[in-house]
Amino acid sequence: MFCVEGMTRFRSLFDLLDIPFLGNREYTVWPATDKATTKQLLDASGVRVPKGELLVKGQQERPSSVSVPLVVKPCNEDNSRGITLVKREEDLAAALEYAFSFDPRVVVDEYI
Repeated sequence: MFCVEGMTRFRSLFDLLDIPFLGNREYTVWPATDKATTKQLLDASGVRVPKGELLVKGQQERPSSVSVPLVVKPCNEDNSRGITLVKREEDLAAALEYAFSFDPRVVVDEYI
């Protein structure tokens, strides 16, 4: 159960059906599956996080405060799917299009 569905949906279903399982409850894992939420929680707790911003399809689709090199990643995608390290400005549009193909919310962070 190490995929998004296993970490959240299946655990919720198991709770509803009173099926015992090992590991954390879904409500403790769910925030970590959203990169923007995780970043906000860490920042609010004093953990240093890279400078970045959240882009939303149809609203803000280009970063305004972060420049290359940067990392573009779908907000809710599992593991490393949809993630691109952008080293050149001319590669940014393709990286954003790729990330938006996985999720309507995309996190763009400075590359550190």
